[in-house]
Amino acid sequence: MPKPNVESGQVRGRQVSSRQPVSPREIVYGRSRKGGTIVFLHTSDNPNSENPKNGYLHIVIVVATHEVESIGNIYFDSELAIPEGSTGGTGDYENRASCTRRLGTAGQSAISSLVTASDGLWSSQHRLNGCAYIYVRLVYDRDVYPSGMPNITCDVFGKNDIYDPRYGIRRYSDNAALCLADYMSLVALGIGAEIGDEDGVNSDALIAAANVCDERVTEPDGTENRRYRCNGVVTLDQSPKTIIEAMMTAMSGQAAWQAGQWFIYAGAYRTPTLEFTSDDFAGDLSLQTRTSRQENFNGVRGQFIAPANDWQPDDFPAYQSSVYVAEDGGDENWDDISLPFTIYSGAAQRLAKIYLERKRRQQKVNVPGKLGMWRATVGENVNLTYSRFGFSSKPFEVQGVSLSIEGNVLTPSLVLQETSPLVYDHTASEFEIYEAAPQTTLPSAFDLEPPTGIAVEENLYQTRNSGGLKTEVTVYWEASTSASVAQYQVEASNDNGVTWQILGRTSNTSFDARDWQPGMWLWRVKAVSNLGVSSDYDTVSLEVFGLAAAPVDITNLTIQAAGGSAILKWDQHPDLDVQIGGRIVIRHSASLSPAWSNSVSMDIVAGAQAIAAVPLKPGSYLVRAEDGQGNVSDNPAIVDASGAQIVDVANITTLTADPVFTGTKTDVVANGGVLSLDSGSNIDDWLDFDAIANMDAEGGVLPSGIYDFATDIDLAMIKTVRIRSEIEMSINSLLTDIDSRPGDIDAWADFDGVDGSEVDVWVEVRVTDDDPAGSPNWGDWSRIDSSEIRCRGIEARAILQSNDPAFNPNITRLRVTADEAA
Repeated sequence: MPKPNVESGQVRGRQVSSRQPVSPREIVYGRSRKGGTIVFLHTSDNPNSENPKNGYLHIVIVVATHEVESIGNIYFDSELAIPEGSTGGTGDYENRASCTRRLGTAGQSAISSLVTASDGLWSSQHRLNGCAYIYVRLVYDRDVYPSGMPNITCDVFGKNDIYDPRYGIRRYSDNAALCLADYMSLVALGIGAEIGDEDGVNSDALIAAANVCDERVTEPDGTENRRYRCNGVVTLDQSPKTIIEAMMTAMSGQAAWQAGQWFIYAGAYRTPTLEFTSDDFAGDLSLQTRTSRQENFNGVRGQFIAPANDWQPDDFPAYQSSVYVAEDGGDENWDDISLPFTIYSGAAQRLAKIYLERKRRQQKVNVPGKLGMWRATVGENVNLTYSRFGFSSKPFEVQGVSLSIEGNVLTPSLVLQETSPLVYDHTASEFEIYEAAPQTTLPSAFDLEPPTGIAVEENLYQTRNSGGLKTEVTVYWEASTSASVAQYQVEASNDNGVTWQILGRTSNTSFDARDWQPGMWLWRVKAVSNLGVSSDYDTVSLEVFGLAAAPVDITNLTIQAAGGSAILKWDQHPDLDVQIGGRIVIRHSASLSPAWSNSVSMDIVAGAQAIAAVPLKPGSYLVRAEDGQGNVSDNPAIVDASGAQIVDVANITTLTADPVFTGTKTDVVANGGVLSLDSGSNIDDWLDFDAIANMDAEGGVLPSGIYDFATDIDLAMIKTVRIRSEIEMSINSLLTDIDSRPGDIDAWADFDGVDGSEVDVWVEVRVTDDDPAGSPNWGDWSRIDSSEIRCRGIEARAILQSNDPAFNPNITRLRVTADEAA
């Protein structure tokens, strides 16, 4: 058996698909994962994509130049892309890859879908008859194919017409002896040694070798396997000698030419049937008892093809004999072998042991013999008895047979190598369980984790070109956990994801976008690697309010009394649309539970202000921000004015309207101690029901009304007094169903209503220096909250107002008090 090394068949991976103008043919025996020769490349438009760039790439790859048993999984860059039995991609390649397999059968047809898609470049005559190939169609996607076309490989179960003389049939087989005989029988590609022919492969020897290969053995992991299996690829740019020697490594075998035929032997001990003694010798024997130290090794290591290592060459567990190490004085001496057609680590270790045990049988004998020795065949075993050397039926393996003429006499000569049944004897416990080296678990640039936790913050900014206030949004997210992220791409959609706007890319974890339109938006962010690969999106739905956003609440409201005034102070409002074009609304409530809904207006100041002076009244002041679009802050700031009075006063008189409200009423009504606005109309008043054009416009309260106090104040003389109004009220919602609310929804003051902005009530007075009981000359009406007035007579009235016909002010306390300093 020749040494299984790189000279007789290098262990090499075949995991590359390449496009070459001229490529050697390849034969696949057994099982292999391999690439092939790309014989066709073409691009075409994708009618299923709106983006013309997302076209198709059509690829035809020949994986074997003969018919194969099957083509299984297809891999892109060593990653499973299209599973066995499927025509569509899986995982990242779903809807991005598809394939059609052709097994190389005689007369196979061209792939019709490729004929249609190739613009006539691939016709019905392009059948690749007798060649196994795959047609792969890729859909362009930069995230899936960042480096362009991937390297495509596939699992191939190879040649399926291997002749088995034991059964007289042709079929798929990985029997090492049958695979070798098949290659040797090929006329054009092998050496044309047909099985059973007179000048071909000897059938009896082949059957014996095939039986040896099919024997059951126990592997180191406890499973059973067949002894010798051939799994690999024959590349026909190598010489037949190189190929045959490489294939023989799978069974520690020999192929010998004897008597006009080829004899194939598998690695096994064959009981000698011939025995030669001194009677058969024609001369002196020469004996070599020891080999050189260079050839006398005590351990064997090497490589095989490891499926667990992506079908790449890998080291099998080395085999070493401690007995031989001791014989060599403790010095370790290793030899290296290559097993290009072996994919099982247990078989690789058995082959390594056989190789070592053969080499440790170091005695080699050259025997000149009589013509009877011509019966010996290279590869078989013979017994040799020769007392001079101490041989008594000692087994030797015939390594060479030659014939010479000496004195007109034909003299055969044998080259014999010491052998023993122990060469092929083994137990599973002698060997180690192979474990592939752990795959490097560096983060993959092709598999990115998406960012998480998207949040959106909006702010207003003032333009420099008189564009007014605009909205800026800032999108935030948590960084991807993948190490190969180079950038993040931010996108937004206001049509529920039908279309997306790409806002841009950034290496930060936030992104600013100016001049943004309000509305409900979908936001999404993906990570992008240095190779251009994208992660999945993280998506969130968040509304942008822009100028429609409610201002934030007023903070740090305080009150100081100054005579009859209340000085209110607060922090300047931070919102630009309040500072520019907005205002601060101040109201007053006499209720023990002050709220915007039971308060009345007091004053309005510019939104940029942080101070206001208003009349000082008992009760509470409520302050709220309103922007230039009319949006108000959610909650009013409230400050209690109790105890703020710093000047003692004494009551002179009080005009009291409640609870009977006997004064003059204009568009107001009093009922049950409550004064409120009158209704627009009653259904009983409708003269013609059918003539009502819009029922929503009918009914509801009147927009305003006036209540005149029933009596005046006569101070009997001109004097200075402090006049103060007292109002307690609540809001009555006339319509509880939104469908019942009258008018246009766009005209409603507040969608939810009853927050106080819908209604207002205030008191106005007019004064005279004349006797009010006579014919006085009255001044103009003016609003009064709390103010000092010098006069004799005072008239008062209350103004009721509603900005929404569904809401009515209900006044339960209405008074005007005149005080003077105590």
